Amino acid sequence: MAHSRNDGPLKRARAPSAESLLSAERWSAERWSRGARRTADETVRSDLRFREVIIGAGSNLGSRAAILRGAELWLNHIGLRVLRRARVVESEAWVLPGQPPGPTFLNTAFAIRTALGAEQILDRLQATEQLFGRK
Repeated sequence: MAHSRNDGPLKRARAPSAESLLSAERWSAERWSRGARRTADETVRSDLRFREVIIGAGSNLGSRAAILRGAELWLNHIGLRVLRRARVVESEAWVLPGQPPGPTFLNTAFAIRTALGAEQILDRLQATEQLFGRK
């Protein structure tokens, strides 16, 4: 199924396999290194449009660690380049008084680099949540 640039960030997308994500990550790294031959002035000008954004992520269902790793790979795949990941911590689910405890969460945060605006980032993150099964 072919996608055009006009399809939007994740229309008709399926979560890719780990192999295809790693292959895409290697391709991106190779492509970036080929572009590294730019002059210092070009690099400074192009870096002005990028920003660093911190986003939180957590999972309390299924294979929590695998979901977080998959989310990290997927973010790179959709143009939200992960620079750093915070350590993963486990936390209790918040529940209303009188309710039984929920499954514990694994949480982390990602520092990403992107040229996208806030609304574009939000659209991609919400589509990613749906793709990974958030209801």
